[in-house]
Amino acid sequence: MSENAYVYLLRDPEGRIVYVGKGTRQRPYQPHNDDYDLARARSSDVLITAVPFSSEKDAELAESLLIRVLGDNGSDLVNRAQLVHSSAFVPLVPQSDGVVRYEEFRNAIFVKIHPARIDAQRDVVSGLTGSAAAAERCRRYWPIGAAVARGDDIRYLVAVSTAAVQPVRVLGVWETRPVAEWDVEAGARAGVRGGAIELVDPAAGDVGGNRGRELDWQGYSPQLIGFSADVRAKW
Repeated sequence: MSENAYVYLLRDPEGRIVYVGKGTRQRPYQPHNDDYDLARARSSDVLITAVPFSSEKDAELAESLLIRVLGDNGSDLVNRAQLVHSSAFVPLVPQSDGVVRYEEFRNAIFVKIHPARIDAQRDVVSGLTGSAAAAERCRRYWPIGAAVARGDDIRYLVAVSTAAVQPVRVLGVWETRPVAEWDVEAGARAGVRGGAIELVDPAAGDVGGNRGRELDWQGYSPQLIGFSADVRAKW
């Protein structure tokens, strides 16, 4: 434990939390900034963790989370760095502004990704997952035999969340290799059903810039996988 890793709360005369800080047990009574010093002059009602955190880094994370939660719930905090500290939270599902429509995709195969972990090879895909790791979950294992047999002109893999996530969002878009190079036996070798979609660059998972956007299916309702309208029109 670190003596510099206490987290404390300053409350106003009505008992409302107005400041979240970290430091030593003496820190609450030392100068901070004009707003804090004025608030402490009105009330010295301080709550502090009974024991310090194991490190200053852990205390800073706890401080950041408290600032975010209190701020989101309407607390009028005098912390001047609260907007910076809010970065302690990231979206569990990738998020970005805007809506992309199904009809905007061309030469694409869609795969629906459930938020839960399936097995050791198919882990959770979240806002914390890098493109290369997400690619390993999203490219396998799928019923792709018919697409390979037809020789569909598919150039992009579009991973989207299932209806378990609302609204449905694009989790990633990768450029694919030609379907003739896809590994239809990948699942059989792993003891599961389905094949693997081969990608040009697994680390490039936001081709077209739609990652995190809400997806409007426009009435299209595929099951495990789906295809863009131009691909379906050639069957």
